[in-house]
Amino acid sequence: MKMTEEVKRPFTAEETSRMKDELVFRVGEVYALRSQKKEMTSTINASISTAEKACSDVQTKLALGYELEEIEIGCTYDLPEIGMKTIFAAATGKEIRVERMTPAELQRQLFEDPRDED
Repeated sequence: MKMTEEVKRPFTAEETSRMKDELVFRVGEVYALRSQKKEMTSTINASISTAEKACSDVQTKLALGYELEEIEIGCTYDLPEIGMKTIFAAATGKEIRVERMTPAELQRQLFEDPRDED
């Protein structure tokens, strides 16, 4: 019957040198992987934040039932009555709201020539 046993064998200078080189390489590899992990985590966290913001935006729109949109408008003074103005969508002519004219708008009308059209 063949028997075996583990015994200490000191490394040679050449083996020690190779292991030091390998250790330097492996430590560098660990640092590089940790750096990649940080970058990937940062990228993933940014993507998560973007997705959460998109969800929040849609949820807010659903909760409100509308969204604000910038459109070109027009204004007709003294309509439906003197001292009031009607704001309408320029593209469709649809009435948006009727409100009181401001003091500046009332004053401006005193100095305008009704024959002048913009």
